[in-house]
This record gives sequence, C-alpha cells and structure tokens, in this order.
Amino acid sequence: MAEQSITPKEQILKLLAEYRYLTVKQLWEKTGAAWAGKSPTQMRVELNRLKKAGLVTNHTIETHKGGAAEKHWMLLRPGAQAVGVQNFDNRYKRPPSSVQAEDRKQELILEEMVNLTNPAWKLLKPRTYNSAHPLPGRTEHYYLLCQAMTWKYYLLTGKKPDDFMGPHTLSVPRNANHYIAYRSEPEPGSRYAVVFILPPHQAGLRYWHDRLAIQIYQ
Repeated sequence: MAEQSITPKEQILKLLAEYRYLTVKQLWEKTGAAWAGKSPTQMRVELNRLKKAGLVTNHTIETHKGGAAEKHWMLLRPGAQAVGVQNFDNRYKRPPSSVQAEDRKQELILEEMVNLTNPAWKLLKPRTYNSAHPLPGRTEHYYLLCQAMTWKYYLLTGKKPDDFMGPHTLSVPRNANHYIAYRSEPEPGSRYAVVFILPPHQAGLRYWHDRLAIQIYQ
C-alpha cells in the first residue's frame, strides 16, 4: 500500500510544533510552497482556515530594528494534539519577543545555507532540555563530535583508536548542544562535522568567553 503524502495542513502544524513560531514567509519557504511556485497568499488562506478551526493562532511582534511589525503563527493545544505533541507547555504558549524572532531568522538562514551547500550534509540542531526532558550525561551532539574527532585522529596518525570516546576526545564537552553540520563518507567509520554557534542577538564578550572556557577546561 502506497504511503500517503502529507497534507498542507499537516506540514504547517508539524513545522509549528518543531519551531514553535514562524511567519507566513517562513512557513511558505519551509513547506516548499515557494519552490512550487505557489503564492504566499495561499499560505495565508491556509493559516486562516487553521485559525478558524481553533488549531493555530498568531501574534503581532514589533521588530526591534523599527521595521514593520510581523505576525508569527503558533500552535494551539488542539493543533499540537493533531500532530502528536505530548507536552504542550509554556514554550508553545508564550509569544516570542522581537529578539527571539530575529534569532529564529538567523537559525533558518543557517539551515538553508547547509541544505544548499550539499545534499549529503545534514544539520543536527540544539535540543531543548527541561524537567520533562533533562540534560543527559552525554548529548547526541557529543557522540557525533567524538566520531568526527576519531576520524580526524585517524587521518592525522594512521591509527584508529579502539574507543571512539578515548583520550583524543577530551576537548569535546559532554553537554555539547550547538548546531552541527555533518556528513558520513562511504568508508566505514568516516565522519566529518562542523560546529556552528548562533549567539543570542544581544550576546557580548561574556558569552564568547564562557564558550571558550568550556572548550579549554572540559
């Protein structure tokens, strides 16, 4: 039996579940409607239908740069339930600030750059940890970086460590949680990774100093 294709409604709800808030333009691009030659107006019509059905809502956000205000769309509880969101907490209910909206733009630009560079590259994004989903002893990002470090060590020395989390990976923080672009080569065990740090919009010297300290002391 052929797998059913995802509907525009499901696409929108799933994207809002993943990103929590997006503009019409961002949804238009992320759903692929832009590439399909569809008008942003069609996306607005679909969003208004979902709003009337009680699945989504929107909030107008004044941009911190003094530009035109933008509407950001968010899930309501019924919309979250429709796509299997189990923990509909305050992260989904709280409207984003202008600074958070700007940070979201930068995140989407990074994703687009990685996707357009080479289809073989994938992007592992930061995870949100809280009381319901506590920070593990070692993150998924940690294991990926250890694999990349092991492959780099092999290329430099010609020796493959018995343990891919051996002494050669001591510089990798166990709580690593940044954006990581990565790819696997045909040769078994090969892994390449690039770490991207998207700082908060108002990050200063202290932000970078703390991250440098993590790399030195962990």
